[in-house]
Amino acid sequence: MKKQLLAASLTAVGVLLSLCTASVSASEYPQVKRFTLETFDPFTTCFPDASATVTFVASEEKRGVDSLKIKVAGLKANTPFALFLTELAEPPFGQAQYIADFTTDKSGAGSVSTSTIIEEAFSLVPDASGAVSRKELNHVVFWFANPEDDDECFTDGSTGFVTPFDGDGEAGLAAMSSKNALPEAPLP
Repeated sequence: MKKQLLAASLTAVGVLLSLCTASVSASEYPQVKRFTLETFDPFTTCFPDASATVTFVASEEKRGVDSLKIKVAGLKANTPFALFLTELAEPPFGQAQYIADFTTDKSGAGSVSTSTIIEEAFSLVPDASGAVSRKELNHVVFWFANPEDDDECFTDGSTGFVTPFDGDGEAGLAAMSSKNALPEAPLP
C-alpha cells in the first residue's frame, strides 16, 4: 500500500512539474549577453590591467526597457567616465547616445547599471535633401568625463584633448570600447 501511495505521489508531482514547465516557453526568459571592452591607445600601456565587462539583458518586450550593466577594473582611481551607445566602435564613432556616468573607486574599479532601450537603440540622421536614414547604435564606448583626467597617459607631453562626450560638452578621450567585437557589433 505504501509503495502504491508513493508511486501515485511521484506521478502527481511529475505531472505538476511538466504542466508548470510546459506553460513557460523559452521566449519568456530574457536574452542575456555578456561581452568585454578593449582599451584604446595610449590607455593600453597606461592601464595595462584595465578590464570592462558588459552584461546586456533584452527585456524591453516584457518590461518596456532593456538593462545594461558595466563593471570595470584597473582604471584610474576616483575618476568619472561617460558611457555611450555608438554607431561605430572606433573614431569617428558616428551617431551616439549618452546613457550613463560612473566613477571609479580608490582601486580603479566601478560599475553602473542603466535601464533604457538598448536592443533597438538608433538615431535618425537627415541628409542634405531632407531624407532621413536610420543608424543603429550597437556598440558601447566610454570616455574620460573630464579632459584633464587622461593627461598622465601621454608621455610625449601632448595633453588637453577635449571631446564633446559628456553632459557639459567637455570630456577626455575614449578609454574603452567594443572594438574587439569588430567587424560585428556586440549588441543586436
